[in-house]
Amino acid sequence: MIVLPLADSPIRCYQIHAYRLSIILNYPECLPWFYSNYIQVVGRTSHQEDLFNYSIDFHLATEEFHTAVPWLDFCPMSPNIFFEKLSCDVHDVLRYSIDEGHYLYTIVDEYYIPSRKAYQIEQKYYHDILIYGYDLANKLYLVSGFDQNMQYEKTSVPFELMEKAIHSAGAPITQIYKKNIKYELNMNLIKELLEDYMYSNNSSKRNMMNSNPLSDSHYYGMSTYDGFIEHLKGIQHNTSSKDIRIPHLLYEHKECMMLRIKYLTDLDRLKEPNEIISKYKMVRDHSLILRNLYLKMIITNNIGLVESLNSAVVKLKEIDMDISDKLLNNLVI
Repeated sequence: MIVLPLADSPIRCYQIHAYRLSIILNYPECLPWFYSNYIQVVGRTSHQEDLFNYSIDFHLATEEFHTAVPWLDFCPMSPNIFFEKLSCDVHDVLRYSIDEGHYLYTIVDEYYIPSRKAYQIEQKYYHDILIYGYDLANKLYLVSGFDQNMQYEKTSVPFELMEKAIHSAGAPITQIYKKNIKYELNMNLIKELLEDYMYSNNSSKRNMMNSNPLSDSHYYGMSTYDGFIEHLKGIQHNTSSKDIRIPHLLYEHKECMMLRIKYLTDLDRLKEPNEIISKYKMVRDHSLILRNLYLKMIITNNIGLVESLNSAVVKLKEIDMDISDKLLNNLVI
């Protein structure tokens, strides 16, 4: 059995973050980069017919999958070349890659993936997956991703089903491996991103050398709470779909900030750390209450909870702004 290490990612709302962080957070040398980033968030809206859609996500220097995390290198393998023109065996490609210490990221047809909602139910349901090991004795691949209960879990897939899932999707198989680079904790970046978060600045304008900035029409930082309130109004008027990822992402943001505060405290880069830790626990706990109340609304379909949710969002924004200001003023640059 070959099993590549996977750390517990503090971000699981979106698999794309969980996959990459579960790889790099195995290594202490990657922590300064993680804690210098994952501060800013961005809220986006879209309209489909009469529906108002809203989502929140972390904002990094680039949104491009292969360059967002400087610690990782990527090598996409074309199925047309490897499987059709070169007639490579899919299992040789997967196993040899893992033997070399390469994680594998690809799109699969989840009709063939056990522990998935679409398993044996909906064909050509394509979704991404991370393969981090294999069990040759039992002919199983070890994978991570959202299971049928929408929980981010480690599960297994029989060899023959993985082969069918890969061939059905026909997507590139990407080898992922850690690079050896040097990155020191960037206190100035932390300060700038925290200011962007507090004052709802478009952080993408700081990174225009390699990519165009995002639209100013998006919600940034604190203003994502305003977008959340618009989303709740839409639920009241039946023009928005419920989406637990919105409050859950906010909760994960607070978890990451809590981890960052403790990390900075250990490095003596924070004045009055005990007070800040104590107050930020209140922010994190309030975000958890908000998420659980939103989940209750989904489960009970009680739209009457929107008013309570609205008050909770307003309160969370207020206490978040207060402690973020204190955190900013107590950074030891």
